[in-house]
Amino acid sequence: MQIWHSNGDFGILGHSFRVGGASLRAALGIPHSAIKTLGRWTSACYALYLRDYSSEDMAETCRLLEVLNG
Repeated sequence: MQIWHSNGDFGILGHSFRVGGASLRAALGIPHSAIKTLGRWTSACYALYLRDYSSEDMAETCRLLEVLNG
């Protein structure tokens, strides 16, 4: 998270990655059963973490992943 803070993004917390990870996996078409397993959820509460990804969100996410992967 230090990299985000160095860029002035103080609203990002560890929980943001839990939401983002679940949402990205859902947007990529990963089955909800796998999302539950990866997030160590044992109930349907995982669905509360899922956010819709627009095509712009997906493009930005892919761009950021390319930068991070070098």
